[in-house]
Amino acid sequence: MRASDILHAFSTTPILHKTHAHDSGVNQFGLKPVNTYDYLNPTNLINFGRGTTFDNLGIRRSERGQIDSSPSLSGAPVTTHAQLAGLSGNDQLKMCENETMQLRLCMARGGNTC
Repeated sequence: MRASDILHAFSTTPILHKTHAHDSGVNQFGLKPVNTYDYLNPTNLINFGRGTTFDNLGIRRSERGQIDSSPSLSGAPVTTHAQLAGLSGNDQLKMCENETMQLRLCMARGGNTC
């Protein structure tokens, strides 16, 4: 076996014959990756491309924030669902205060189901 045999076998592999004439650069999800992480984990991303960064929830958003790339649940923004469920802002603190007060009252009454 000569070195030229290895080079010949390598040059005839199908991957090298793939045409790049009509390659748009998009992946199987129809999105265009920018960096290595985009290639390795494409399903984590909401937006590919320049001008996007990860927020504190690990969601890739555009620089314009919620205007362009707000995650949604049943067509409404996730932030709206969080507010309705009492998971953000002052409502969350009030919800905790109410539950704490109910627990204190239950314990003061000597209830067994607290």
